[in-house]
Amino acid sequence: ETIRLAADIAAVNPLNYIIMLADSLEDILMCVSPVFRPSGILMKPIDRKAAEQMFDSIFSDLHSSRTEELFRFKIRSREYSVSADSILFFEALNKKMILRTEGQQFEFYMSSEEILKQLPEYFVKIHKSYIVNTKYISLADYKNMTVTMCDGSQVYISRTYKKALAEAMDIKRRVCL
Repeated sequence: ETIRLAADIAAVNPLNYIIMLADSLEDILMCVSPVFRPSGILMKPIDRKAAEQMFDSIFSDLHSSRTEELFRFKIRSREYSVSADSILFFEALNKKMILRTEGQQFEFYMSSEEILKQLPEYFVKIHKSYIVNTKYISLADYKNMTVTMCDGSQVYISRTYKKALAEAMDIKRRVCL
């Protein structure tokens, strides 16, 4: 029951910190799985110093590496959060949006405008059907009006959004120098 609850919390936002309290080694073995990996495990009775060290470690991690922005969306009655940095692009297809990362794909209902409101400035709309993460563009081909992403995916550029993409690529080039 507790493991299922923790897995559900982690599914909604994998960046949550979850600390499990265990009575025995068997409890610890039940806690660790590919579905759920706790941020820490404390044995009962709880040692104050071990708890303080764990919370200090989490606090330190929270303020150093967890400053990433999350994109949030719903699929049916479940809410999901995905790190914006892991998103390659969004594609509008048959009234749905498809969010693509290197290893996953999610389909949900949301307008391009709503999506862009949540995203950092390095995401650019390049076509009525595509919003791309400029960090993952490996080639912008203005002659053939396509963008090749780092995973080999190709998406189209429309004339309407070509200038916005060129400006974003110019900013990216200056930052990378």
